[in-house]
Amino acid sequence: MGYDHSMNVEIDFKPGVSIDAALAALKPLSDYCGWEREGLLRNKLSGDDSIEITVEEDAILHMSIYTCGEVSHSYPDLVRDFAERLRGIAEAGSIELRDHDTGDLENAISTIWYGDPDEVVAAQRVDAWQEAAALLQGVGTSEEVLKAMATIGGFST
Repeated sequence: MGYDHSMNVEIDFKPGVSIDAALAALKPLSDYCGWEREGLLRNKLSGDDSIEITVEEDAILHMSIYTCGEVSHSYPDLVRDFAERLRGIAEAGSIELRDHDTGDLENAISTIWYGDPDEVVAAQRVDAWQEAAALLQGVGTSEEVLKAMATIGGFST
């Protein structure tokens, strides 16, 4: 018995990462879900799960994964293992894991970060700024003030 979940992740890989390296990182999830190599490479999974892999020559560029349905309570540990395996081969990013059965809405969404630690910190900083800017904009903070805050915080381009 477990819980109803959904997971969404968009992964951009570092240049030159092989398909085999990306699939090796995916192994905790593919073993648990019963995904086979051929299905992964053809972008075809069973049920409502989906994967889309973008490859150029022999290097993987991008992987988009969506899963949903009932999973065991150990599933978040498998997702964290997957995230850890992305270190060194993927650009920093995050996995969104949702628990649809919890009554605790504050903890229904888990964000699991992956990538090299310094890049993850930078990505978390940008993510936090985007959330703060959206909140500030929602309460009427002007564009000029937001631009000034972004410049001061080092977020302007």
